Amino acid sequence: MQPLLFLVGSLGLVPSTLASPVTVSSGPLDIRIPLLRHRGYEAWSVGALGEYLEYATSKYERGFAAYKENTGEEHPLASGYHYTDISTSTKRSPGAVELVDQGSRAMMWGGNITVGNPPQTFTVNFDTGSADLFLPSSACNTEPCRGHRLYQPDDSSTAKGPGPSFSLEYGGGSVVEGNLYTDIVQFAGYEASAASAYSEELGKAQFPPDGLLGMAFPNISSFKMLKTASPVFHSLIAQEHALDPVFAFKIASAEEGSSELYVGGVNQELYQGDFTYTPVTVVGFWQVALDGATVNGKSVVGNIPAVIDTGSTLIIGDSKNVKSLYSRIPGSKPLRSPRGYWTVPCEPAPNVTLSFGGKAFPILPEAFVIPPPPQLELDEGTCLGGVTENSNIKLGRPGSDGFWIVGDVFLRGVYTVFDVGKERVGFAELVSDDQDDIYEKASYKKNLLGWFYGSVVELLRYSYTMFS
Repeated sequence: MQPLLFLVGSLGLVPSTLASPVTVSSGPLDIRIPLLRHRGYEAWSVGALGEYLEYATSKYERGFAAYKENTGEEHPLASGYHYTDISTSTKRSPGAVELVDQGSRAMMWGGNITVGNPPQTFTVNFDTGSADLFLPSSACNTEPCRGHRLYQPDDSSTAKGPGPSFSLEYGGGSVVEGNLYTDIVQFAGYEASAASAYSEELGKAQFPPDGLLGMAFPNISSFKMLKTASPVFHSLIAQEHALDPVFAFKIASAEEGSSELYVGGVNQELYQGDFTYTPVTVVGFWQVALDGATVNGKSVVGNIPAVIDTGSTLIIGDSKNVKSLYSRIPGSKPLRSPRGYWTVPCEPAPNVTLSFGGKAFPILPEAFVIPPPPQLELDEGTCLGGVTENSNIKLGRPGSDGFWIVGDVFLRGVYTVFDVGKERVGFAELVSDDQDDIYEKASYKKNLLGWFYGSVVELLRYSYTMFS
C-alpha cells in the first residue's frame, strides 16, 4: 500500500471512547470490532451535560462549513445557521478490535488504529457524524496532551511532511489548525488514508481516547478541499476493491463483547429478519428521512430530516418537536439547567418509537430513561429523558422543523448498517440473547389474543377428548 495523508494540528473538545487489542475474525474480507461499555450515565456531571450539547453544535458547524467549501453550496440543514467559513493556508487479514467506552462525558464507541512504521497505536472514537481522523501530535507539549499517545512523525520511516498548514475557524471562537503529514495508517489490518490533529483542550480526563475517526461522506471532510485526503473508510474502499463498501454497528449494554462495529459486511448472528432501508437524502452526513415518532402510540413528530450519528450519545431534536414528544409523557418537565434536557419519571418508561423506511422501531426503555447525575439533586424517582433539544444550534431554516440527530439512545435497540456504495442506512431487529427483546415486548399485546385463542381451542379439544 502507498503511504497515506493525515493532519497534525489542533482540535476542539470532542466526546469519549476507548478501545483494546486486535483479534482474528473468520470472515473473508471483513473486520469485526467488538464493543463494550465500562461507564454509563452515572459518571456524567452537570458540566458534562452542557458540554455535550456544545460539542454537537461545534461538530455539525464544522460539517456544514466543510460541505459548503467542498460543494460550493449551502447544506440544506444549515440554512439560518451561522458559522465561520473554513480557511486554509500553505504555511489483509481481517481482524477484530476490542472496543471499550470509558468516557466520563458520554458513551461512545471506538477502537485502535496504527500509524507509521513501526506502527504507533492510537485509540479513536468511530463517529458517523463526521468524516475526518484527528489524532494528538507530538507538537502538543501542554499539560492536557500528556495523557494521550502522541503521533511521532520522526519515529516513523514512512512519514513524509509536514505538508501545508491547515486551519478551521468557526463560531464560538474555536479553531482547528495544524500540518498535514503522509504516512501509513492501518485500520484493523487494512491501510487507509486519514488525518490527525492534536488539541490543547484534549485532556485525558475530558477525552479518554486519543482521537476521532469519522465515517461519514467526503463532502463534509474538512480536508477534502485540499485535494489530499479522504475519509478513512472511503480510502479503504478505494484500495481494497474486494471489500464490500458497508459497515454495521451493534451498540448494546455493558456486557463485554455484546456490541461491535463490523466492516465489510454485516454480522448475521446479531440481527433477525430483513433490513429496512432508507436512502441518504443529502450525501455528506448519514442524513435520512425520519418518518415520524410516537409516544405510547400517539404521533408526536412528523416527517423531518435526521442524521444517524454513532458519535452522539443522545437524540437531539428541534425545540418544537421535542416539546411535542414530552407533552405525551406524564410528569415530564424541562430542566432549568443545563438547558435542553428534560426530566421524566423513572418508571414506568414510556413506549417511544422512531420510524424509518415505513417501519417503527422501539427505543429500549433503559436507553430512553437515564439515571441523572447526583449533582442535579432531582426528586427521587426522577430521571433524564434520552431526547434533548439544542438551543445553541439553529436547526434548519427559520420557521422549519429543523432536523434530528439520532444517536446511541436509539441505536442501542437496532442493528444498523451503513451502505456507502448504495448510499443508504438499514435497520434490523436485534437478536435477544444478550439484551431484552424489545420487539417481543412491542408485539406482546397483539400476540396475547392469539395465545389466548389457541389455549381455548386446546382446552375445548381436550374436553372433547375426555367426554366423548
